[in-house]
Amino acid sequence: MTFEKLKTFWSKHKRSLWALIALIGIVAMILGLLELLVLFDIGMPDWSEPPLMNHIGYGSWFFVFIGGIVTILGWMYFHDYNKKHKRFEELMKTNSKASFIRNIVEIEELAIDLGPEYEERVIDKRKSLKVKTR
Repeated sequence: MTFEKLKTFWSKHKRSLWALIALIGIVAMILGLLELLVLFDIGMPDWSEPPLMNHIGYGSWFFVFIGGIVTILGWMYFHDYNKKHKRFEELMKTNSKASFIRNIVEIEELAIDLGPEYEERVIDKRKSLKVKTR
């Protein structure tokens, strides 16, 4: 895959990819925490080691730390995307040409952030409301 294809894929599937990144962070953090429970012999009497971990020892702090950061960042960007999507849908719902023109700058910025299919929706809305382009 070329860089352009990856960029297009990212822009089309940004919402689900951020959720996936956050979930991967959660899994890494949980595996690190389970390994720490085994390492310090706390609360895991029947389980010799967590799955997918081969007693990495104190390196499990790395998994907990990085997993926590990745989870927080993934959910923050996922939430930001959802907030932009909701605002975009609110602004695009209008059938008033005056209201659309008044909010056109914000609508276009949101469309650029959300991806190419949203940009196409703005272009279609401009045509349907007969708004002149610059």
